[in-house]
Amino acid sequence: MPAPRKEARAETTRAGLANLAGFRGNAIAALICAIPDNSLERIYILYPCPWPKTRHRKHRWYLHPVMPHLARILAPQGVLIWASDQKFYIDEARFVCQKYYGLIPLCHGPITPNAYNDLDRFPSGRTKFERDFLERSMSCYELVVKKIETAVTESFVTI
Repeated sequence: MPAPRKEARAETTRAGLANLAGFRGNAIAALICAIPDNSLERIYILYPCPWPKTRHRKHRWYLHPVMPHLARILAPQGVLIWASDQKFYIDEARFVCQKYYGLIPLCHGPITPNAYNDLDRFPSGRTKFERDFLERSMSCYELVVKKIETAVTESFVTI
């Protein structure tokens, strides 16, 4: 069985994604310190742990201290793509992205191929979770938001 990194590299090459950079590990330090402002055209947050209990809300990506950095490193006209099997997660992410970071929703709701999410390149799913959910005909949801010029970078958000 090939190593997962080799599989990922081969799959991205087949999909024609030459400018993709993968990172295995805790990417938070890299997101905060190593990526310049306004430099990424596209950021994917695919099937993060939804932390469904109210007392765990602070762990959700859109409420996490890294979120202002995601808005900061996203280039003007760049998109942030969220996917989850939890509708509440996508709905809350939309609210936070729009209200606190000035990101404009382009797509919101059940996941379908569109001009932003690259599902046409990965018809069976972009992640193992997505493949499993789609094979079982489970609902998947997405949010695609766009940075217009300079996004607001709130340092602390509570909802």
